[in-house]
Amino acid sequence: MTSNTSKPLKRGGSGKRIPSTDRPSARTRSQRAGRKPRDVGTSIASVSSTQAKASFRELIQQAKRSPVFVTVHKKREAVVMSVDDYEQLLANQRDPLADMAEHFDAMVARMQTAEHAAAVDALFNATPEELGEAAVLAANNG
Repeated sequence: MTSNTSKPLKRGGSGKRIPSTDRPSARTRSQRAGRKPRDVGTSIASVSSTQAKASFRELIQQAKRSPVFVTVHKKREAVVMSVDDYEQLLANQRDPLADMAEHFDAMVARMQTAEHAAAVDALFNATPEELGEAAVLAANNG
């Protein structure tokens, strides 16, 4: 299955209409707007949702070879891909929580200095009046 172009559909062995797979998809909205498109490859096939429903088995076969965009009103709405491609995609993803934890741990490690320890001690030993003066000073300078 592939692009939404004016190229006629081929007839399969069962007499069903199968979209041709030898043409790349049309320009995306980001390309028309002059923006740089994400690196999704210009040769990825595209099929309308109507075509996808009508020849779902062929869509699955094409997706086993390479991902296929499914469009609704010429707008890319979904991607059908093989299980292997999907699992590889998941395996290559970074865990955002692990990234945040790593960033937090690095920040805490940078703060482990004698100067920071003295500042924390001063904060906890400050009187309410000293905290109020510090808050006013920070608000005026901030």
